[in-house]
Amino acid sequence: MSVRIGRWRTLTASAQRRIAEVRELHCDRVAVRLASGSEGDSRMGCEIWQLYDLQGQLLASLQTSLDGRLAVVSDYESRKASRLVRNRRGEMETAESWSI
Repeated sequence: MSVRIGRWRTLTASAQRRIAEVRELHCDRVAVRLASGSEGDSRMGCEIWQLYDLQGQLLASLQTSLDGRLAVVSDYESRKASRLVRNRRGEMETAESWSI
């Protein structure tokens, strides 16, 4: 399975990556949910949401661990990324941030 976004961007599934969902959003954006894992392993190791504009430019991504305790958010427009962890109340909070 593959999905084409804009004129030049094509995302293709592989043994390590499955395209789980594609949504066209009202704000001229496309969200793609990918499930990623090891080749030959039916369990997926993480989930990745990627946000694209209609021309195919990657704007942001959110990668979460399978257990939901860790996430990495990358904002390619502001060139910043953050690692999030789940606190004792079960909420995600920023543990560190850096420029990308």
